[in-house]
Amino acid sequence: MIEWDKVKTIEDFKKVDPLMLEKLSEHIVRNHCMNGALEHVLFGTPMGHFLTYLFENDLVRAYGQADDSNTKHMREWAAWLFNSAPSDCWGSEEKVLDWQSRGGLVGWMREQMKREEP
Repeated sequence: MIEWDKVKTIEDFKKVDPLMLEKLSEHIVRNHCMNGALEHVLFGTPMGHFLTYLFENDLVRAYGQADDSNTKHMREWAAWLFNSAPSDCWGSEEKVLDWQSRGGLVGWMREQMKREEP
């Protein structure tokens, strides 16, 4: 049984569910924002302005905060969100805040394990 309370980093997650991490990482933009995006998905970690606006589906503000690398890759970011990121973690400010308060995918897994305890 996976001890989700001990999963605190991307490397920890890779040890317990490498296939899920591979799927999440498959089409992600490989730049300085990649880990921030993965940490939000996995742990509900708050992000910087660019990623926050991107995950909130506020593309005008995301473009306004994007550096040259992210401006160049906006189409890829949008495709990654739509095709790979859990739909509960992006789409509006409310969804992003709820995902963060839940603790991301790992927090969701912790909740599921507690529900299954006798």
